[in-house]
Formats: sequence, structure tokens, C-alpha cells
Amino acid sequence: MIKHVVMWKIKASNEASKEQNIQKLKEVLESMPSKITEIHSLQVGINFNTKPIACDVVLITEHQDKNALERYQIHPEHQKVAEFIAQIKESGSVVDFEF
Repeated sequence: MIKHVVMWKIKASNEASKEQNIQKLKEVLESMPSKITEIHSLQVGINFNTKPIACDVVLITEHQDKNALERYQIHPEHQKVAEFIAQIKESGSVVDFEF
């Protein structure tokens, strides 16, 4: 199994506040499992830690193997989500590991 962990710092946009973008991102991420079969499980968390180093949102997904992770990453629905994230993220980090 593969665990895919992504964390983002989110910013305000012309269309929405930072908080609105965080909530919209959570909704969009949580909609993915019904559209992308390569997702074995998915969790989304909104951070409550106020330290400057902290990120705002975390995504944790599990995939059967590296091939399933790759198929997930190129899936058209994932690409739509990635485009939205590119518009609202200040920064991001990712870790993929086997367990």
C-alpha cells in the first residue's frame, strides 16, 4: 500500500477569502473518491495549529500500489482539483511512502 500525504498553505484569492478557499478545497478533495477508483481511502484535515510553520490543509490518501498512485495523479478529476489548488495555494509539500 502507498500513503500519499500533501499539505498546503492557502491564500485568499480575488473570488474568496482564505477561509472560504480552505472550505472549498476540503469539499473538492472529499468529492474525489466517488470519481477516482484508484483512491483506497481519503482523509482531509483543516489545521487548528497557529504556529507560523503550520500548513492549513492536509490530504492523506491510500492507494493499492505505485501504479494506482500514478493513475490517480493523471486522472482528469485529479487534474481539475490540481488546477484549483494552483490558484489558491501559497505553498505545498508532499510525501509518498509504502506501508
